[in-house]
Amino acid sequence: MVQARRNTAFLAALALGMLGLGAPRRAAAAADASTAPVSVSIPTLPGLPEQLTTSDGWTLSAQFHPAKPGFLTLILIPGAGQKKDVWSDLAHVLARAGYGVLTVDLRGQGGSTLGPGGKTLSWRRFSSDRNANDFMDMSRDVDAAAVFLSSAGVAPSSIGLIGNGLGASLAARYAAIHPEVPLVALLSPTLNGENVPIISALRAYGSRPILIAYSLSDRGVADAAPLIFAVAKLSAGEADATLISTRLPADFLFDRSTSERILDWLKAPVNPGTAVFPSSGAAPGQIDVSSPAAASPPAPSL
Repeated sequence: MVQARRNTAFLAALALGMLGLGAPRRAAAAADASTAPVSVSIPTLPGLPEQLTTSDGWTLSAQFHPAKPGFLTLILIPGAGQKKDVWSDLAHVLARAGYGVLTVDLRGQGGSTLGPGGKTLSWRRFSSDRNANDFMDMSRDVDAAAVFLSSAGVAPSSIGLIGNGLGASLAARYAAIHPEVPLVALLSPTLNGENVPIISALRAYGSRPILIAYSLSDRGVADAAPLIFAVAKLSAGEADATLISTRLPADFLFDRSTSERILDWLKAPVNPGTAVFPSSGAAPGQIDVSSPAAASPPAPSL
């Protein structure tokens, strides 16, 4: 019995000792937590959320960051099935440099699923039939973005466009019938993606700066890009047309070097020809946008 009581007392003391050791450790951990840096979430896109309304009744989700005085405002147009967040890196690079940025979810994509009559609609059910092409109707989304900027006090001659994939075709088509647009950048353009042709728009584009950029690893785009550039150069002129091909993967849009090179292109002029760059290296041709050249009259229809 005496031995049993001694054992019990020993175990109790041991337990108390362990609790005593644990308390300082917990206190130290709490102190460390109190002094640890607080993580701050960075907004996916610069600016404030906006809602745009198209002429045919769609409600579009957008994000707008105003330009500093003297800077262009750029409409960033995503590709088929992409959300506006695809532009996150480029949008922040442009905003920090002073440019205005309007990013938009095209109809049926991202936060823009409220269609005419309050119906919820998805781009996955869109038709690309030549006679009834829902993707061609996305041109109205670009119109809505320009109307919004006009209502925000942005002059039409201060609005440039950057498009990716299908967005590149939409950007070219808008600029072709709006000669006041000072410049466009077409990333990963296709000849006729979703039955939205680009060649007729480029023929009508006229003498204005234009950038075409693509990845050599994106075989479908890589085959079409030289032809697209050739037509753009005939229309815009050799000094106003820039072609950039990169060895980065097909999703080069998400690489910081791509954003920096687009920013370089916006800043200053040079006779660019063709530039090829890896993940790092010399900047491509740059174009002066301070005094946009007069555009040729647009074609009657596209």
